[in-house]
Amino acid sequence: MGRTRTEQLDAAMAAGEQAWPELAVDPERARAHLSARLGEGLEPARAAELYLCAACLDGDPEAIAAFDKLLRDVGAWISRLDSSASFADEVRQTLREKLLVAATDGEPKLGGFSGRGPLGGWLRAASVRTALHLLRARGAVVESDGDASEPVGEWVSGADPELKMLRERYRTECQAALSGALARLTSQQRSLLKLHHLQGLSLDQLAKMNQVHRATLARWLADARRSLLEETRALLMQKLGASDATVDSLLGLVRGDLMIELKTTMGQ
Repeated sequence: MGRTRTEQLDAAMAAGEQAWPELAVDPERARAHLSARLGEGLEPARAAELYLCAACLDGDPEAIAAFDKLLRDVGAWISRLDSSASFADEVRQTLREKLLVAATDGEPKLGGFSGRGPLGGWLRAASVRTALHLLRARGAVVESDGDASEPVGEWVSGADPELKMLRERYRTECQAALSGALARLTSQQRSLLKLHHLQGLSLDQLAKMNQVHRATLARWLADARRSLLEETRALLMQKLGASDATVDSLLGLVRGDLMIELKTTMGQ
């Protein structure tokens, strides 16, 4: 005969308390957190991780310090995308804010961890998704990483109502900044972007047209995209007086709109 739900919940709480005896967790809130995510056969290790998450969401300093230790591996998790220490720090800080700071429409995103798999794997997937989001917001051409396939909630997409509001609010400013940035590029850079993104010419076709090696042409195109993004960011920061992180988030939110604007502007 299987255990009752109450017995399962008691066992889950016991596993958490045994793993994290130093945490000052409100028993009722921790129990409610575990109860909402209690599944058949919840492993003690997963129960302990859910208990830690409950303490983090409750603002316990010891729990948050323990959680921060789990994020020390972010650099290794995203090394295939960018191995620099500075980028790892940026991803770590962005991820920490998303997971531990409550959005206007609900609790911190750490509440989305269900315990169906290891917390480490969930955080790894979240780290890769965050890194991809930041890189794409800067105009980098990157492919999705297999580690990002694990579901970690909608916070990395434009589905968040707060993000939708920001997207609508600043879309015009982003489009104006893009137009201004295009005007600052060299004629060659504008031509490459137009031929590739608007007219659909391949790298091989562009390399042959310019009588250079394909790798050289690819570098030129990457430099043109990077210059376009950097100029767009600079104009946005000047216009809005916002931080780097805020501007990067805005660019990520309106990425699709900017591509439409790019094609429209260059087609004129």
